[in-house]
Amino acid sequence: MAVGLKTRVREVALDTAQQAAIRLFAARGEKVAKLMTPAGLANPYPIYDELRAGPGIHEAKRFGVWLLASHALVSAAVRDDRLSVDNRLIAGNDIRPGEHFNDHEMILRMDPPDHTRIRRLVGKAFTPKAVAAMRPRIELVSDELLDGVGRSFDVVDDYAVPLTVRVICDILGVPDRDWRRFRSWGDDVTRTMGVNVSRADVRIAEAALGELAEFLVSHIRTKRVDPGPDLLSAMIAAKEEDGDRLTDRELLANTFLILLAGFETTVNLIGNGVVALMESRDQWERLCADSTLVPNAVEELLRFDSPVQFTGRNVPDDVHIGGFIVPKGKQLMLLLAAANHDPAVFDEPRRLDTTRANARDHVAFSSGPHYCLGASLARLEGEVAFRSLSTRLPSMQVSGRPARKRTDLLRGYQRISVDAAT
Repeated sequence: MAVGLKTRVREVALDTAQQAAIRLFAARGEKVAKLMTPAGLANPYPIYDELRAGPGIHEAKRFGVWLLASHALVSAAVRDDRLSVDNRLIAGNDIRPGEHFNDHEMILRMDPPDHTRIRRLVGKAFTPKAVAAMRPRIELVSDELLDGVGRSFDVVDDYAVPLTVRVICDILGVPDRDWRRFRSWGDDVTRTMGVNVSRADVRIAEAALGELAEFLVSHIRTKRVDPGPDLLSAMIAAKEEDGDRLTDRELLANTFLILLAGFETTVNLIGNGVVALMESRDQWERLCADSTLVPNAVEELLRFDSPVQFTGRNVPDDVHIGGFIVPKGKQLMLLLAAANHDPAVFDEPRRLDTTRANARDHVAFSSGPHYCLGASLARLEGEVAFRSLSTRLPSMQVSGRPARKRTDLLRGYQRISVDAAT
């Protein structure tokens, strides 16, 4: 949809004012604002250290949220059945009905008993057996991509993105030729996944969401008539013992979620991991010398620079957390990445250690009822990626300065140029 010049000028003016306010609040010491500044986006970990100091819980009054930063509080909150993931419970939140589906129709935003029912049905498509069966395909795509790179390439655009998007297309039964369209839609929709979002981002994301939804509606209709061996067909066929199935809206909402969560976070895992390993060259060389370290290295990379920095919980009724009373209608920001750098759990948390014994104690995939449904797939893709890169390109080095995405929720890189000379 065309946007007039006046609208664009107004958007720029409002966004400029918004950024000026963030800088002002950051200068006054407001932690949430500091996390949204360029410096905070580039390296949020010193701010997380500040937030973990003391009780590990912080009220950001100006933003109307409470931040949890310690591993103990975050780990408890993601399992706390007094809390909700339904954003309709946030005081003052005006959520407009969606044309194709609503936010609360995704399992990410559902509470029991609806969450239990939907996750049980969707989860049938993500059994260990189903995920393990994807390994040959993931390895094949990885090899094909690395066969095609030259001396220099971009780890994000030339490897991580096509690897993960093509795998998720397989999962959804989408022809391989369409993966670039999925990537484009995903890039645009995820612009609004975070706190610091521009009005132009919202407009672009809404347009992409409409196009993606139309594609998925048609695709689901086709799969109902002509199912295949893909996981979307399995989701359509899955039913409870009492005959309960996913409705069209539930299928659409959760297919959308699987698409975005299925590649965006794993792209960031690979990108963040490559940069971290290149900066800790001894760890890269250790990985190249011993491929059995790869599974644990993936856990450590998830901990060290988490692809998803935080998640949210909402407060249906006044609740005691960390010695404070959080009022009804407030939102909690659970800082997963801060918890993953808690020195009470991880010795020298700022040090990358691919042999870290308790690396798997991270909460990068959350925990409890809302533990990431695709965690096993992300681990498998990460394992294949780092085993392939370390085996085939042991002399790989970053060339130039990697460019980070300017997003706060999803932490990753836009570009990582490497020299793959052997």
